[in-house]
Amino acid sequence: MRVLNWLRRAALLLILGRGGDSIVATIYVTLIVRGYKTFCDVPQVLRTEVAAQLAVLELPELAVCNK
Repeated sequence: MRVLNWLRRAALLLILGRGGDSIVATIYVTLIVRGYKTFCDVPQVLRTEVAAQLAVLELPELAVCNK
């Protein structure tokens, strides 16, 4: 059930995206949620957008860089 909710929210983020940077940020969010990347792997220019999208998905704890 949680996966379905996440997919719905991710679809909304993609539909309401504001351009290429938003789509790339959504890809990073997907990789972070799936465990393939961490927030530290996100380029500095995209971190604000990625953190915002993680907050929308109610996963702000994933938007922390421990480096």
